[in-house]
Amino acid sequence: QRYAWSSLRGCLRAGQAEEDASYDWLRLMNRPNLAACRRAYEAYMRDCLGGADEELSSAYRRSLYAIGDDAFVKGVEDEMKGASADRRMRSDLAAPEKRRREVSELLRLACEVLGVTMADLKARGRRLGFRRGMAIELVCRAGGVTQRAVAEQLGVSEHAICKQRQRLASALRTDSDSGLLGRYAAIQQQYERLISSV
Repeated sequence: QRYAWSSLRGCLRAGQAEEDASYDWLRLMNRPNLAACRRAYEAYMRDCLGGADEELSSAYRRSLYAIGDDAFVKGVEDEMKGASADRRMRSDLAAPEKRRREVSELLRLACEVLGVTMADLKARGRRLGFRRGMAIELVCRAGGVTQRAVAEQLGVSEHAICKQRQRLASALRTDSDSGLLGRYAAIQQQYERLISSV
Protein backbone atom coordinates (compact mmCIF):
# COMPACT_ATOMS: atom_id res chain seq x y z
CA GLN A 1 0.00 0.00 0.00
CA ARG A 2 2.96 2.35 0.47
CA TYR A 3 3.93 2.04 -3.21
CA ALA A 4 3.04 5.41 -4.78
CA TRP A 5 1.34 3.93 -7.86
CA SER A 6 -0.37 1.02 -6.14
CA SER A 7 -4.07 0.60 -6.90
CA LEU A 8 -4.51 -1.46 -3.74
CA ARG A 9 -5.33 1.57 -1.55
CA GLY A 10 -8.41 2.32 -3.65
CA CYS A 11 -9.47 -1.32 -3.54
CA LEU A 12 -9.35 -1.39 0.25
CA ARG A 13 -10.45 2.15 1.19
CA ALA A 14 -13.34 3.99 -0.47
CA GLY A 15 -11.83 7.33 0.57
CA GLN A 16 -8.67 6.54 -1.42
CA ALA A 17 -10.44 5.39 -4.59
CA GLU A 18 -9.07 6.77 -7.85
CA GLU A 19 -11.43 8.72 -10.10
CA ASP A 20 -10.51 6.90 -13.29
CA ALA A 21 -10.66 3.39 -11.80
CA SER A 22 -13.65 1.06 -11.56
CA TYR A 23 -13.98 -1.06 -8.46
CA ASP A 24 -17.11 -2.95 -9.56
CA TRP A 25 -15.05 -6.15 -9.87
CA LEU A 26 -14.80 -6.18 -6.07
CA ARG A 27 -18.41 -7.39 -6.09
CA LEU A 28 -16.99 -10.77 -7.13
CA MET A 29 -16.23 -11.16 -3.41
CA ASN A 30 -20.00 -11.81 -3.18
CA ARG A 31 -20.79 -9.72 -0.12
CA PRO A 32 -23.95 -7.65 0.61
CA ASN A 33 -22.38 -4.30 -0.32
CA LEU A 34 -19.18 -2.76 -1.69
CA ALA A 35 -17.83 -1.92 1.78
CA ALA A 36 -18.16 -5.58 2.82
CA CYS A 37 -16.53 -6.63 -0.45
CA ARG A 38 -13.58 -4.33 0.32
CA ARG A 39 -13.18 -5.89 3.77
CA ALA A 40 -13.31 -9.40 2.30
CA TYR A 41 -10.74 -8.48 -0.33
CA GLU A 42 -8.45 -6.98 2.34
CA ALA A 43 -8.63 -10.24 4.34
CA TYR A 44 -7.88 -12.19 1.16
CA MET A 45 -4.85 -10.00 0.35
CA ARG A 46 -3.48 -10.20 3.90
CA ASP A 47 -3.72 -14.00 3.75
CA CYS A 48 -2.01 -14.05 0.34
CA LEU A 49 0.87 -11.86 1.53
CA GLY A 50 1.46 -13.33 4.94
CA GLY A 51 -0.27 -16.67 5.17
CA ALA A 52 0.70 -20.20 4.29
CA ASP A 53 -0.37 -21.37 0.85
CA GLU A 54 -0.61 -25.16 1.01
CA GLU A 55 -1.39 -25.52 -2.69
CA LEU A 56 1.68 -23.50 -3.68
CA SER A 57 3.84 -25.30 -1.09
CA SER A 58 2.67 -28.60 -2.54
CA ALA A 59 3.61 -27.43 -6.05
CA TYR A 60 7.08 -26.43 -4.80
CA ARG A 61 7.53 -29.86 -3.26
CA ARG A 62 6.72 -31.50 -6.61
CA SER A 63 9.26 -29.43 -8.53
CA LEU A 64 11.61 -26.53 -7.88
CA TYR A 65 11.58 -25.68 -11.58
CA ALA A 66 7.97 -25.70 -12.75
CA ILE A 67 4.36 -25.23 -11.69
CA GLY A 68 1.66 -26.70 -13.93
CA ASP A 69 0.02 -29.94 -14.97
CA ASP A 70 1.86 -33.27 -14.73
CA ALA A 71 2.98 -33.30 -18.37
CA PHE A 72 4.42 -29.78 -18.18
CA VAL A 73 6.25 -30.42 -14.89
CA LYS A 74 7.68 -33.71 -16.24
CA GLY A 75 8.89 -31.97 -19.41
CA VAL A 76 10.67 -29.24 -17.46
CA GLU A 77 12.15 -31.73 -14.98
CA ASP A 78 13.47 -33.90 -17.85
CA GLU A 79 14.99 -30.81 -19.47
CA MET A 80 16.67 -29.82 -16.21
CA LYS A 81 18.04 -33.34 -15.71
CA GLY A 82 19.52 -33.17 -19.21
CA ALA A 83 21.07 -29.79 -18.48
CA SER A 84 22.47 -31.16 -15.22
CA ALA A 85 24.00 -34.16 -16.99
CA ASP A 86 25.51 -31.88 -19.65
CA ARG A 87 26.99 -29.71 -16.93
CA ARG A 88 28.59 -32.73 -15.24
CA MET A 89 30.17 -33.71 -18.57
CA ARG A 90 31.76 -30.26 -18.78
CA SER A 91 32.71 -30.07 -15.11
CA ASP A 92 36.43 -30.04 -15.88
CA LEU A 93 35.92 -26.62 -17.51
CA ALA A 94 34.21 -25.02 -14.52
CA ALA A 95 35.40 -24.31 -11.02
CA PRO A 96 33.79 -26.77 -8.58
CA GLU A 97 30.92 -25.27 -6.63
CA LYS A 98 31.14 -24.98 -2.89
CA ARG A 99 28.63 -27.33 -1.29
CA ARG A 100 25.72 -25.38 0.05
CA ARG A 101 24.28 -26.10 3.44
CA GLU A 102 20.68 -27.17 3.81
CA VAL A 103 18.23 -24.26 4.04
CA SER A 104 16.90 -25.58 7.36
CA GLU A 105 20.41 -25.47 8.87
CA LEU A 106 21.00 -21.90 7.66
CA LEU A 107 17.64 -20.84 9.09
CA ARG A 108 18.44 -22.56 12.39
CA LEU A 109 21.72 -20.64 12.63
CA ALA A 110 19.92 -17.37 11.84
CA CYS A 111 17.43 -18.13 14.62
CA GLU A 112 20.32 -18.78 17.00
CA VAL A 113 21.90 -15.40 16.24
CA LEU A 114 18.57 -13.56 16.53
CA GLY A 115 17.34 -15.36 19.66
CA VAL A 116 14.18 -16.75 18.04
CA THR A 117 12.91 -20.21 17.09
CA MET A 118 11.79 -21.73 13.81
CA ALA A 119 8.26 -21.78 15.24
CA ASP A 120 8.56 -18.00 15.76
CA LEU A 121 9.55 -17.53 12.11
CA LYS A 122 6.61 -19.61 10.92
CA ALA A 123 4.05 -17.90 13.17
CA ARG A 124 1.88 -15.13 11.78
CA GLY A 125 1.85 -11.55 13.04
CA ARG A 126 4.48 -8.91 13.68
CA ARG A 127 5.50 -9.97 17.18
CA LEU A 128 9.10 -10.47 16.02
CA GLY A 129 9.44 -6.93 14.69
CA PHE A 130 12.19 -6.95 12.08
CA ARG A 131 13.77 -10.20 13.28
CA ARG A 132 11.81 -12.36 10.79
CA GLY A 133 12.99 -10.15 7.92
CA MET A 134 16.53 -10.23 9.28
CA ALA A 135 16.55 -14.03 9.43
CA ILE A 136 15.33 -14.26 5.84
CA GLU A 137 17.81 -11.64 4.63
CA LEU A 138 20.72 -13.37 6.37
CA VAL A 139 19.87 -16.73 4.84
CA CYS A 140 19.31 -15.31 1.34
CA ARG A 141 22.25 -12.92 1.25
CA ALA A 142 24.94 -14.55 3.38
CA GLY A 143 23.76 -18.13 2.87
CA GLY A 144 23.18 -17.77 -0.87
CA VAL A 145 19.71 -19.31 -0.68
CA THR A 146 16.85 -18.40 -3.03
CA GLN A 147 13.66 -16.77 -1.76
CA ARG A 148 11.75 -19.75 -3.16
CA ALA A 149 13.75 -22.21 -1.05
CA VAL A 150 13.15 -20.14 2.11
CA ALA A 151 9.44 -19.85 1.29
CA GLU A 152 9.17 -23.62 0.91
CA GLN A 153 10.96 -24.19 4.23
CA LEU A 154 8.73 -21.73 6.11
CA GLY A 155 5.52 -22.81 4.37
CA VAL A 156 4.65 -19.38 2.98
CA SER A 157 4.48 -17.83 -0.47
CA GLU A 158 7.58 -16.51 -2.19
CA HIS A 159 5.81 -13.15 -2.32
CA ALA A 160 5.56 -13.12 1.50
CA ILE A 161 9.33 -13.67 1.72
CA CYS A 162 9.91 -10.83 -0.74
CA LYS A 163 7.67 -8.48 1.30
CA GLN A 164 9.62 -9.27 4.49
CA ARG A 165 12.89 -8.39 2.75
CA GLN A 166 11.42 -5.20 1.28
CA ARG A 167 10.08 -4.12 4.68
CA LEU A 168 13.50 -4.64 6.27
CA ALA A 169 15.32 -2.88 3.41
CA SER A 170 13.00 0.13 3.69
CA ALA A 171 13.54 0.35 7.45
CA LEU A 172 17.33 0.04 7.03
CA ARG A 173 17.34 2.80 4.38
CA THR A 174 15.45 5.24 6.57
CA ASP A 175 16.69 3.80 9.88
CA SER A 176 13.13 4.40 11.11
CA ASP A 177 13.80 2.11 14.07
CA SER A 178 16.64 4.06 15.69
CA GLY A 179 19.86 2.07 15.63
CA LEU A 180 18.44 -0.73 13.45
CA LEU A 181 21.17 -0.37 10.83
CA GLY A 182 23.96 -0.78 13.39
CA ARG A 183 22.24 -3.73 15.07
CA TYR A 184 21.70 -5.48 11.75
CA ALA A 185 25.32 -4.96 10.67
CA ALA A 186 26.54 -6.53 13.92
CA ILE A 187 24.09 -9.45 13.57
CA GLN A 188 25.17 -10.02 9.96
CA GLN A 189 28.85 -10.16 10.97
CA GLN A 190 28.03 -12.61 13.76
CA TYR A 191 26.00 -14.80 11.38
CA GLU A 192 28.72 -14.82 8.72
CA ARG A 193 31.31 -15.86 11.33
CA LEU A 194 28.96 -18.58 12.56
CA ILE A 195 28.24 -20.13 9.15
CA SER A 196 31.92 -20.07 8.22
CA SER A 197 32.93 -21.85 11.43
CA VAL A 198 30.47 -24.76 11.37
